[in-house]
Amino acid sequence: MRVNHKEHLTNTAGKSNIEKRKGISQTLILSVLASIGILIALALYYWPVSQILQVNNYQSASCTILSKKLETVTTNGGADAYHPHFTFSVPTSDGKTYIVQGYGLISSSSSNKKAEQALLDNYKVDSRYPCWYDASNPTRAVLNRNLDAMAFAPGTIFLSGGLILLFIAFAGRSNPSA
Repeated sequence: MRVNHKEHLTNTAGKSNIEKRKGISQTLILSVLASIGILIALALYYWPVSQILQVNNYQSASCTILSKKLETVTTNGGADAYHPHFTFSVPTSDGKTYIVQGYGLISSSSSNKKAEQALLDNYKVDSRYPCWYDASNPTRAVLNRNLDAMAFAPGTIFLSGGLILLFIAFAGRSNPSA
């Protein structure tokens, strides 16, 4: 019985090349998916960061609360959510006064009615509170210029997913010296 060592070596080399190509294609696919996730994350981070930069340029003022109420919103799932709604007057540096509605940078809602009511209770009608307004458009004003950390959650999820995919792509590569 004769053993053909060359044939065996050729088959091993062919399998090795196929495995290398498979590893490269997996790495490429995972890298592309990771890049897409990271790009989506950057796009999702753009909005809250631009809002923060914009509101930091707002002028400060002392606004008077004209009215306040707790609004109830029904979500797509049928549950109730609540958010504070204020009407307040904004005196500008040029001596004009504007009437504005809202509270913060975004109109967010919460299912925690007590927490939202407590926020509303922090303000009294006919009392003055710090506020900030856009000098070029004073009808854009806020009583709260802080942005909820949840505004960054979607971007963080995509960024984390992209980084995990990159880690898997490059940690899973076979060692070329092996």
